[in-house]
Amino acid sequence: MPSTRLAVRFLVLSGLAATLAIAQSQRQLRIVSGPIAKAPVSVRNWKNPYEQQPAAIKAGEKLFRQHCAQCHGEDARGMGKAADLRSAPVQNATSGELVWFLRGGNPAKGMPSWSGLPLQRRWQIVTFLKSLPPAVRAQELPVHSEVTAHSSDDAAGSTGDSLLLGAPNRTCGGLVKME
Repeated sequence: MPSTRLAVRFLVLSGLAATLAIAQSQRQLRIVSGPIAKAPVSVRNWKNPYEQQPAAIKAGEKLFRQHCAQCHGEDARGMGKAADLRSAPVQNATSGELVWFLRGGNPAKGMPSWSGLPLQRRWQIVTFLKSLPPAVRAQELPVHSEVTAHSSDDAAGSTGDSLLLGAPNRTCGGLVKME
């Protein structure tokens, strides 16, 4: 009899967990897919000049921690209304769609526009986001102790701390207009 009760409790809890997981998935789909689906067709094929470059991933992580972690969490899984950036809708979006979305944000939902952040920095954030493992649940973001600095500011060759100098520290939902 006690094992039957235990089995019933386990099934009920499993069902609740599955229901919550489905609800969370549907919530992520609404939060992310809607705005990303509005991306113009022309941006979907934009190529990320930093794709899979280790120094760009490190710089993107640093930018993420400065600008995004307040709302999306240190592990990028989202907090409150902020989207889980490891979710399928984000990870399946093209780099072009993501960099386009960062530029305009979604102010109605509390996501600020990052149009004041130089394009190369937005590409680096996207590079970092695309480096995150989508399926691993309890993993922390990687901690990188060193970022390569370059003096060049061109889109293909500039990475690391030199790109971060003067980056504004805006808060989640703060619609700070940069000139």
